[in-house]
Amino acid sequence: YADSQRTERVSGYATVDLDLTYEERSPLGDLTATLSFINLLDKDYIAYVNASYVEDTGGFNYYPGAPFTVVAKVSLDF
Repeated sequence: YADSQRTERVSGYATVDLDLTYEERSPLGDLTATLSFINLLDKDYIAYVNASYVEDTGGFNYYPGAPFTVVAKVSLDF
């Protein structure tokens, strides 16, 4: 629900994420490479509802979830 009085219903949702990780030991240290696919199916959803009010100010603040996103990360631990 979007409000503390449970009058503004927000539908449930599911997203699909995928993480691919490659690890290898090298003379310099441990190499890790990660490729992350966030919201793989590009689902539209409400990620956060700001309903922190004392008195009704005329509405709620809805924040959309992240669209399909790709994040790459490379790290070297030595």
